[in-house]
Amino acid sequence: KSSYPCSAEVEVTASGTGVVNCLLWWWDAQLDEEESLSNRPVALGGAYGTHWHQPLVPIGPLPVQRGDCFLLKVSISDAIGQKMTFSLQPAAQGSASAWLASPASARRLPDEPLMEMLRKWRTEMDEACAENTRLTAKFTSRGDLAGLAGLQRAVLALTAMPAVFGCDPVIRDRMLSSYFGVA
Repeated sequence: KSSYPCSAEVEVTASGTGVVNCLLWWWDAQLDEEESLSNRPVALGGAYGTHWHQPLVPIGPLPVQRGDCFLLKVSISDAIGQKMTFSLQPAAQGSASAWLASPASARRLPDEPLMEMLRKWRTEMDEACAENTRLTAKFTSRGDLAGLAGLQRAVLALTAMPAVFGCDPVIRDRMLSSYFGVA
């Protein structure tokens, strides 16, 4: 019998002042009376390193003050435990500084330190997409099978070794779908 769907709530207290962008979470599995397995980071008290990474849940940017208290609700809505949702709210009225009424200037977030890199990345992605569209149209309009095959070989190289090229899984999947009809 499945343990899902289910939900749970936990109170979370900010240990410092700053900006929270995400929550890091991990799992612990008790295999039997003696053996357990976990992907808790060693830096946060895990007993050993594993090949399983810890998922991050984006929740910010959320300015917090040391001592702010939040209620975190986690829900699993499917029968196999893969559709998870997270919600965050003040644990009690007045317990979270970001929700308190104050002048707009007091709530202003600090400048994003990576904003320039993100702008540059977006420009480079737009240029790469435009070049891809141009080449695909050029080779398709001329019936240039060798040119199209060259694009497909490049896509195969990117998707076969995504870490080498810094290729995000979402981009990899879109490329496979676009060039090979693979979903």
